[in-house]
Amino acid sequence: MASIRNLTLNIKSGQTEELPIRGDGLRLVSANVPIYFKSIEGDMDFYLEQGEQALFDEKIFKRMQVFHASGVDQTITITVSEGSRFNGAKISGSVSIMGDVTPVRATGANTQKTVTNASTEMVAANASRSYLLIQNKDTAGNIYINFGAEATVGNGLKIDAGGSYELNGNMLTAAIFTIGDIGSNANIVVIEG
Repeated sequence: MASIRNLTLNIKSGQTEELPIRGDGLRLVSANVPIYFKSIEGDMDFYLEQGEQALFDEKIFKRMQVFHASGVDQTITITVSEGSRFNGAKISGSVSIMGDVTPVRATGANTQKTVTNASTEMVAANASRSYLLIQNKDTAGNIYINFGAEATVGNGLKIDAGGSYELNGNMLTAAIFTIGDIGSNANIVVIEG
């Protein structure tokens, strides 16, 4: 019997959810970060980004572990199919299925930072960096970051008030410099692992 169903999940930071779902296809409808999937049977290990799908012509999964490498809780929506194919023109990109997709596990330090309107080094260079999250919790002040050189409003990567920047794949290991567009913003959180 063919079926397609949607599931919305809240995956806690550092937790693996085990889902009793059966199917031969998955689509990651919404997510802010890549999501890793691993079948309990052990023959399917892959990750998807928002809008991507994985279809298995000759395989059925019965239970799936779901996790992410982000340092914050994530709410995701997935579509699971069995004996049916997805329709829709919104899917783009590609799926890479690898033998072993294990997320990098890192211990992280949560640090409160203050950014001023003068460029300063916010995070030192770190050759073993495996994760970085910079969150601007201020309600008015924007900040600008630059890797390996002084930051200016003109050359920096902008993190809007209330926004964040996350590295969890290809790591930039240079020192991170920052500047703000207000005199002093003490509402910056940095998590580095």
